[in-house]
Amino acid sequence: MLHDARSLPAATELEAQICVIGAGAAGISLARALSGQGFRVLLLESGGLEADPASQDLYRGRVYGRNYFQLDVCRTRRFGGSTHCWHGMCRPLDAIDFEARDWVPHSGWPFGLDALLPYYERAQEVLRLEPFDYEATSWAREALPLLPLASDEIRSGVFQVAASRFGELYREEIEQAPNVDSFLFANVVGFDIDERGDERGIARARVACLDGNAFTVKARTFVLATGGIENARLLLASGLGNQHDLVGRYFMDHPHVVAGAFLPSQAELSLRFYRAHPEGRIELAGYLTTTDAARRSEQLLGWCAFLAQEAPLPELEQRLASVLREMDHPGAQPAGRAVFFTNELEQAPNPASRVVLTDLKDALGVPRPQLEWRLSAVDKRSARRTHEILGRALGAAGVGRLQIMFSEDEHGWPPELGGGRHHMGTTRMHSDPKQGVVDPDGRVHGLSNLYVAGSSVFPTSGAANPTLTIVALALRLADHLREQLR
Repeated sequence: MLHDARSLPAATELEAQICVIGAGAAGISLARALSGQGFRVLLLESGGLEADPASQDLYRGRVYGRNYFQLDVCRTRRFGGSTHCWHGMCRPLDAIDFEARDWVPHSGWPFGLDALLPYYERAQEVLRLEPFDYEATSWAREALPLLPLASDEIRSGVFQVAASRFGELYREEIEQAPNVDSFLFANVVGFDIDERGDERGIARARVACLDGNAFTVKARTFVLATGGIENARLLLASGLGNQHDLVGRYFMDHPHVVAGAFLPSQAELSLRFYRAHPEGRIELAGYLTTTDAARRSEQLLGWCAFLAQEAPLPELEQRLASVLREMDHPGAQPAGRAVFFTNELEQAPNPASRVVLTDLKDALGVPRPQLEWRLSAVDKRSARRTHEILGRALGAAGVGRLQIMFSEDEHGWPPELGGGRHHMGTTRMHSDPKQGVVDPDGRVHGLSNLYVAGSSVFPTSGAANPTLTIVALALRLADHLREQLR
């Protein structure tokens, strides 16, 4: 059932076995996976069914360090969360992304890709994607050929593009789930702690509505699923999980930058595979990336290059392209155009990149967050080197040349560099409480019954958009919670 929390009598206490805080991709995936069970689930959502400016304002905060989006435009505070505004780009992390890489400080997940594969396949269905196959060769065909790159450094890959809006897709299912009650306009503002002997846990959550109503939730287990910034914000404001000063640290996003112009050597060179194109009920988007072998030998981070806009070449550049064409493909028709690459980069975990609290408070009295997005020398070196390797591979294959446009600002980055609005890492997962906020099951170290879901638990980001992994981890957590309740 869906309820409006503003209509609850004052000082109500709701009870359930599991309370999920946040109804975005992670929270709704959890609630669906726990529906139909012999226990009650409460799903609390800060917003309503539609966009609400007052609820959205609760996201507002400061940005310090690198230029970044205003925090209240990075996410959507309503039932369904930010799936209402996402682009739908889906693929799993690569096996290497889970490894502890000696050239990437603080890297390594507590489990490998194999442990997540069954959940990735289930997440594929949740997101209404095509079969779980991300090999570019499986989707290429005569009308959609791969670039003929005879390289052991660059390969093609593919994203599946979903149009899933969880609030629309799963609203009716949540409404009809017999053991799930979802409350809208319900903002968790703090927790009451229960200490019994050596065990410390959450006794209840304190919940407030913007119209002044307040109530509490008592549950056996709580799951925080409010996003990469808000998860850290609520833990910091509640003084939970931060015994080793890790909550809010290691904030990661995927830096996006246009830093290369591809000059095809032939007008007839097909690039259709590398543009969004329909495939069944979804779209596919091809990309270029470095192979695992190149990442190891060159000590690189993950990276994806997408074809973006095209532009006709000015006369001088056309002459240059003609010279290159004659070198690569004598007698071929000149392309006369430049195709720009948009690059999505993995960010190395960095403890100085973080979310902290400010002295400002929102309408409910919760301290507003400040994001300090910091990139490192590892990120910069990897970004530059991957472009050089890509340019070498394109030239060696004779398909064209890459003009690298890595102009630099005072920080050594292209001034137009931005983020992907992918908030990761602020409650990172690690078996050792001195190196992570949550354990491999997502439980906050030092608390018996508080878990965290979403991309804030990612130890590393890879170069894949996070939603498929968010849903896979939520399904894995649902299996763990069901087993705990048995």
